[in-house]
Parts: sequence; C-alpha cells; structure tokens
Amino acid sequence: MTILGESPEEVQAIADKTRARAAMRGQVVRFGEPTRTNLHLARVEEGAAAPDYERFNKLLVREGSKIAIEYVARLGGRSSALDPRLDNVRSCALEGDPVDLGWMGHLEPDIRWLPRVGRLFGFSSDVSSRLTNEQYDSLLVSPDTPPPAVPHLLDLTHSLIITRRHSEAFFQLILFGWLVVTIPLPADLSLPWDTQDWRDLLQGRQGTRVGRLTWLRG
Repeated sequence: MTILGESPEEVQAIADKTRARAAMRGQVVRFGEPTRTNLHLARVEEGAAAPDYERFNKLLVREGSKIAIEYVARLGGRSSALDPRLDNVRSCALEGDPVDLGWMGHLEPDIRWLPRVGRLFGFSSDVSSRLTNEQYDSLLVSPDTPPPAVPHLLDLTHSLIITRRHSEAFFQLILFGWLVVTIPLPADLSLPWDTQDWRDLLQGRQGTRVGRLTWLRG
C-alpha cells in the first residue's frame, strides 16, 4: 500500500489512521518512514509507436466494458444487459477482446498539475514540449511546485453516463473528471437515456442527474 499526500505530516496522519482501523480488525499494518519524491514530469504517449499508451487504452476500455454492462443492467434490467448486440462488450469485459469503436480519451486541457501528488501530468507525445520556457524553467528550479498558468486538476469526480443523440448512443466512464472511456451502445436499448451517476471523491458527495447532458468527447 502506498499513501500519497501533500506533506510528510499528512501522509503520517493517514498511516496512523490506517493502522488504527486495521488494529480494530485484529490486523497489523506496517509502514516505512514518509519520504518526499519530486515527480515533476509524467506522460502518456499517444500514437502507434507508444506501446504503453496502447496497453493503457486497452485496459481502461476493458474496465469500462465491465462497468458498462453492470450499469446497463442496473438501469435497464436483465433483458437490456443480455441484448445480443452487447456480446462484443461482454467479450471485452471477460476476455479483453477489443470493442468496436470503444476508446479512451481525455477532456481538455492536455496537461494539468496534480496538486495532491505534486506532479505534472499530460496526454502528449512530449509533455515538456507543450510547456512555455517560463513553465519549463520553473520546473527545473522547483520540480515540486506547479508551473505558472498550468491548470490544476481539482475536480476529482467519477461519473457513469449513458447518452444518446439520434442514431448514436454511448456509455461513458469519466475518472477524476479528466479521463473518459467511451463504449458504444445500441441506440434503441430500453434505457433512461441521458442519465449520469457521479461521486465527488473530495467532498464525499454523490448523486444522479437526469436530462439532456453535454456530450463529452475525449
């Protein structure tokens, strides 16, 4: 188990609570001393010559397929989830076979600062090339400090969405308000289209929205 936080004190406090909860269950959990790591540049490369991105894409699409089947079953019942036209989605969930037109993407912008881990993360073939000279120099001087004018990822919300526009319909899994996994669905499934279930990871709130949704394209 790895605990991430903004300071050694925060990490230690979380570790102490984790140990206390484990002790109440008769379990023993041991952590090492907190350490600070300057992780300032990270990237997921896109394109045919980027095997890590391709593997990441396939894994997320497979996980999205699993959740898509469960979500369709929850909203539309067993008959909708067992529709033969979803056989490819079930196959992807069980075996990892690719889903036609299923993909992983992200919402704009391409690069964001992750404040809880002190890290710059981007979806680009070369994150550093997307930075201005001022931003890059700032990272060299202080790698654990956000560069100027780089958006922070603050909306840590997971969402499940089913949406339909005319003859096209999709299930979408949005992770941390940034990553988007899209799985195509038959547009005539008996579902309450334009439904979104969401959970705010920071505030501990959750809810459901029903009605016309903005179509998110990753």
